[in-house]
Amino acid sequence: ELINNKVYVSTISTGMVRALDLSQADGDVSTPIATEMINDFLTSDNPQNIRMMSPLHLASHPSRDEIYWGEEGSGKIRKINVVTGNISPVLGYGSSAQDQDMQTPDDVYNYRIRGLSFHQGQLMYVENHRSWSSNRVCRVRLYNESNSMNDYFGVTIASGIIGNVAGNYAKGCNNWEDPVGEQATSVRIKGPESAISDGTNLYISAAYSHCILKIDSAGIISQFSGDCDQSGDVNGSISSSTIRYNYPTGMAIDPEYPGNFFVVDRSTNNSSSYIKYINQSNLDITIGGTVVYAGEVATVFTTAGFTSTVAAYGNWICYNSTYLYNYSDVRSKDNVNCIDRTNPLGSVGFRVGSSDSDSIKGGRQIASEFEGLDAMGIRLAKPMGLVFDNEGNLYISEVYGHSIKMVKKWF
Repeated sequence: ELINNKVYVSTISTGMVRALDLSQADGDVSTPIATEMINDFLTSDNPQNIRMMSPLHLASHPSRDEIYWGEEGSGKIRKINVVTGNISPVLGYGSSAQDQDMQTPDDVYNYRIRGLSFHQGQLMYVENHRSWSSNRVCRVRLYNESNSMNDYFGVTIASGIIGNVAGNYAKGCNNWEDPVGEQATSVRIKGPESAISDGTNLYISAAYSHCILKIDSAGIISQFSGDCDQSGDVNGSISSSTIRYNYPTGMAIDPEYPGNFFVVDRSTNNSSSYIKYINQSNLDITIGGTVVYAGEVATVFTTAGFTSTVAAYGNWICYNSTYLYNYSDVRSKDNVNCIDRTNPLGSVGFRVGSSDSDSIKGGRQIASEFEGLDAMGIRLAKPMGLVFDNEGNLYISEVYGHSIKMVKKWF
């Protein structure tokens, strides 16, 4: 409920009522939705009863004050209006890997929901079965919430219907076939993690094929960057066959140059990962002291640990840092680091969570212990999803905390 510029949310596990103060100090943290340490799911979407099952990735609607999140455990996507605090279901009947297409939001099953994003105001999301064989779900879906039937990447989707725009269930999840001139819905994709749109084209990070794919407005799929099924760490011309990625995962459009984007090239374990920048413009662009030449891909930041997600707003670029396998105990490297792209040193200028040198690093929130604290004074429980809203507030999903935190705009 919204009263005096505060959104009040009760948590049934603790008997407490929390307040999201919309006028809180810049850079302070609050938990606007969900509870800690709750991993079951209630069908009620009343904010007083909201529970989550491993919220993984987030997306901000481009024209509405709404944050969307996908739950890996329940197969559902929900949203919150950050002005009113109202929470509502978006889609998902349950978690199951099924061969289905053109479903209604109440009937659709989803499996291992990954990245969320928007194309022309319509929600897109990725499913990644992570099982390398036929009859598996490695695909990108689009929910047409408009009032009319429309064509999206060569697929006609009726109003209120969810349709597949990339990937093929029968072909499943396996190595790249190098199709030429084929529709994206007729090919297999190995391990897709995220999908983003520049307004015309769709880009997919095929993490386990070690490359980035592109789908044009007609739905034709092709290799965009990297040589699929060849791993490594090589930068250079975007389209060069010598480009190599390890495991490209999270991607984010550059708000300053919307035709360009950031991509996380994560490590194979808990060692350093990389934030790379793909510059499709005809300008040389400097980020954190690194010049990325026109038409090239370059590493702009090296992270300390397992990184899977990147978000950008204005001059700020944020990424998560955690362990590949951890249970958010005191040893965990669980934080979010943000860098001002105009800083020539490329050093971290803002952090959410404990520093890597602290003796106590990660962990779940107990009751209200972190509410209203400065961002560096809290602990996080496996932060995975990051997104900025339209006002510049940062949202962080905690997989092991089963909650979403908000950091008030600090810049």
